Amino acid sequence: MKIAATTRATIRCPHCNLNQFLPEKGCCRRCKQAFKKVQTITESMKNDYPSSAIHIGAAIKSKRINAGMTQNVLAGMMGTTRAYVSAVEREQVVPSINSLETFARALRTDVAELFLELRHFTSNRTTPIAA
Repeated sequence: MKIAATTRATIRCPHCNLNQFLPEKGCCRRCKQAFKKVQTITESMKNDYPSSAIHIGAAIKSKRINAGMTQNVLAGMMGTTRAYVSAVEREQVVPSINSLETFARALRTDVAELFLELRHFTSNRTTPIAA
């Protein structure tokens, strides 16, 4: 008898650090604190975001690989899940400014350096982004 694999997302509660499947209610099972909403980008929404916002995931992935980290290691250093790191790298989620700062700290760089990395991934931009 085969057991079907689950595709449910997991999340770590920022308040009590419990790892759990993302509950339908949107709050932690242990401490009952509400989770922040994570916005997923659909194809129709991509035109609403600047190309730098879309390609930040590729810049983060490049920095992570150059640092010799796996997604699990980066997620552990950030206190988040590997699924979130993967979603950002696949450009399915646009990280908040706070998340960008956390990515930068874990990658031992700063947010400006992440945006400078975008030059390699943004083909329609002819001038570098000012830091």
